[in-house]
Amino acid sequence: MPEHSVASAELFSQTKKGAWGLLFLCSSTFAIEQDRYVDPAQIQFEAGVSALLSDDLENALRIFGDLYKKTNAPRVKLEWARAAFLAKKYGLSSQLFNEVLAENLPDSVRFNISLWLTEISALSDQTDYGFTFVRDTNPFAVGKQQTILIYGTPFLYSPPQDIETLLGLNFHFRHSRTLNASGTVRLIVESDNTVYQGRDNIKTSVKAAIQVKRRSEDNLSLRLGFDHFFQRSELFLKQPYVGIQYRKDQVNGVLNRYQLDATVTKNIYPDYSFADGRSTSLTTSATSTVKEGVQIGGILFLDQTKTRLRSQGAHTFSGTVFARLLVPSSTSTLTLSLTKSRKNYNDIDELFLLRRHDMRDVISASIQPNNLKVFGLFPNLEIGSEKSTSNIKINSFERTFLNFSLKKNY
Repeated sequence: MPEHSVASAELFSQTKKGAWGLLFLCSSTFAIEQDRYVDPAQIQFEAGVSALLSDDLENALRIFGDLYKKTNAPRVKLEWARAAFLAKKYGLSSQLFNEVLAENLPDSVRFNISLWLTEISALSDQTDYGFTFVRDTNPFAVGKQQTILIYGTPFLYSPPQDIETLLGLNFHFRHSRTLNASGTVRLIVESDNTVYQGRDNIKTSVKAAIQVKRRSEDNLSLRLGFDHFFQRSELFLKQPYVGIQYRKDQVNGVLNRYQLDATVTKNIYPDYSFADGRSTSLTTSATSTVKEGVQIGGILFLDQTKTRLRSQGAHTFSGTVFARLLVPSSTSTLTLSLTKSRKNYNDIDELFLLRRHDMRDVISASIQPNNLKVFGLFPNLEIGSEKSTSNIKINSFERTFLNFSLKKNY
């Protein structure tokens, strides 16, 4: 690289209004002094960015890969990694991002790379696992002892177990793998198991799904799977389902994602057959990196559940907003989340002679260092609370939780 080439991202930042410059500003970039010299590498770099922004991803991959061989510049490798992600070559993208993380980078760059790696961990062919140490004041969502009216007659309700604060250990495992050479069929297996203090205080979920696309690069996919949930070592709920998903990752320089999921689920309760039925749900989610060190997002969830006993069916509306913020003083990512939901049941409850309505609020905050590992795993500390209020009071509960996690991937 000629000595008079200036290590700066200002040229393209000005011409593209800084969109990508906010994402990966790095001291080892290059530019030109237009009035004196036209750097061939800069011309090739701009051609790669132009291909990326015009969704010509294969060409962008070729340009950045070739340019990196010539320059060995981390800035080029970052764009190469981003092009690989958008081309759905997640293995290559993960490798390139992690190689750049080994460099001496500004905190803002590490923060943005962590956002991409978080997405990759959910999409690529890889195994993820982690351990969480849990403290929960009401892990089984038990209501308080209270006097209730049944057919207009007062009764003293005592919950099946006491409300107690329990410590626990959670193990989470997830594996995703393409099953054919073209990458159009993917298997996803997931398990989550928490063991609390005391006899049979166990919560477990087991999930498996097949995801099918017409072409590997398509945004639309079909998903077939099942979820099984266990409580206290007994099967509580089985949920086979079929759904479609549309996911779009935008290419305007920052990580903007939009996803839409439509699912039809069969609910099977081995011990509560009156609640058996079918759920139809729609989930839409979006994230956007709005400025350097700030990502915001939201999730909207709509569900209609019909059950064998009509009063157990319900309509649910839920909304979540969250923000991920870079904390420069600790080189960490702070995540804040708030969820509010309302569940309206379909008919009058046969015992309480009321049509049930539930309101639920969950608030949480977590912090994760961007460049620290413990025993080769990324640490994360989360604190939060949940409150559910029902007009049928025995279904109201409150809980707070504190989780310290160690996980393989971001």
